[in-house]
Amino acid sequence: MSSQSLYLRWRPQTFSEMVGQEHVSRTLQNALREGRISHAYLFAGPRGTGKTSMARILAKAVNCLNEDVNARPDNTCDICRAVNEGRLIDLIEIDAASNTGVDDIRDLRDKVAFRPTVARYKIYIIDEVHMLSNSAFNALLKTLEEPPEHVIFVLATTEPHKIPATVLSRCQRFDFRRLSVSEIRGRLEQIAREEGVHVEDGALTLIARSAGGGMRDAISLLDQLTSYGSGEIAREQVMDILGTVDESRIADFVGAVGEKDKPQALHLLNEMIDGGIEPKQLAMQIVSFLRDLLLLRSGGKGILDLPQEALALLEPLVPKFTLDALLLAVRKFEEAARSPGMAAYPSLPLELAVLETAAAMERPAVSQPAAVSSARASVKHPESRRAKVPPAPARTGNTWRDLLEILGKYDRTVQAIMRSGTLLEIGDDQASIGFRYRFHKEKMESDKPQRVLHQALEELLGHPVQARIVLLEKGKERAGVGPSARPQPFPGETAQRRPADMRNDPVVRAAVEKYGAQITEEVKQDGET
Repeated sequence: MSSQSLYLRWRPQTFSEMVGQEHVSRTLQNALREGRISHAYLFAGPRGTGKTSMARILAKAVNCLNEDVNARPDNTCDICRAVNEGRLIDLIEIDAASNTGVDDIRDLRDKVAFRPTVARYKIYIIDEVHMLSNSAFNALLKTLEEPPEHVIFVLATTEPHKIPATVLSRCQRFDFRRLSVSEIRGRLEQIAREEGVHVEDGALTLIARSAGGGMRDAISLLDQLTSYGSGEIAREQVMDILGTVDESRIADFVGAVGEKDKPQALHLLNEMIDGGIEPKQLAMQIVSFLRDLLLLRSGGKGILDLPQEALALLEPLVPKFTLDALLLAVRKFEEAARSPGMAAYPSLPLELAVLETAAAMERPAVSQPAAVSSARASVKHPESRRAKVPPAPARTGNTWRDLLEILGKYDRTVQAIMRSGTLLEIGDDQASIGFRYRFHKEKMESDKPQRVLHQALEELLGHPVQARIVLLEKGKERAGVGPSARPQPFPGETAQRRPADMRNDPVVRAAVEKYGAQITEEVKQDGET
């Protein structure tokens, strides 16, 4: 048996063999038929999705000796065989990661002028082109602007945003996409069948999912498992190589979290870690499972590319979680996966994620039916449109005062702006805050104050809440902002703001101190003076 790796042995040799990149193959084939070959191409996309393989196929196709353009590359002519065997002198592959300097590109630029030795075109494939220095890009730019007619450049990169716009504008760009699980699985089935290797269905799916959309990684893993399994690959062997646990154990763990059974969840968590699984890998596996559950809970079943046995594990868990709880769980476990504490005490970040998620699920929430009935009552009785502010879950005292106190911990500037606002309504998923002046409203709608406000609201209520900022005019919202609502008095205030209180307003105080402004009249809550 050849010592060549499976990935190299099964590298695509024609456009039709390229899996998942049909949009690129079709465009290049049409360009070949019409004789509209560009002098420079940019292939961008995640690693392992076929960028350099497509570049080599293009190099064969433009130089193939077969007279039938639709049959190119035929892989039988001298040029095609030379490319496949890596001996075509007119195909130059450059690794930009190790040839980043301007001198390397100047040397390339000097050689470009020489005509190809045996082929029709001289092809330069520059892999990871984003690694070139700025000076090297500038040296390459001149050649891309005025290339010789016998040269074709193919630039490949995983990070196209790092390439200068001047270079991008001189290339035809093709974006390679991540492959789906079913596409990778189908290719693995073909390779395993041709290689005489028996692979369990569950093992193939696990390999395909672990590849993250990259065919090369999937085939490399299959190659490793072929040696490990001696012609027979079971699902357990794949889990051993990947360092993962069975999905059913993840489902049991997530189920315990959903039932708020903290002791059982912690027991299952530590049982898996004590069994030898790397905590970081376990965290990512839990995140992946929760992400699938989140999509299923949100009605995105069609998005999930999962076998029936995986769906059978997920579906019973859907009723155990609210959407808010799942969003929080995904965030907490994703944070645990990135936590530096993994090295010091491996299980601690995961245990914290379990307990914080369970604690959040145990907090009482504002009932949606009550909010709906309150809204209906507001419609029937216009005189009672003043929004009722329910008490903050798991907190005591005044909701508005508590919110201002929390804001002061994060950002005192945002706290000062919010003191000029009014809490109109607070519900299970939205808080409405009104301002009398456009200046305050626009300030609170900018990025940083919005982030701080959302963070403070989440701490106050125990779950994410959307903030709606409105402008008030004579006790009503401006048209186009939402249903009209009358502002409530500030906590601890009457409907009338006293001049002494107004002088404590940071905006009013700044106007008095800096510009000599004077407070000449009182403003009541309903807008009358």
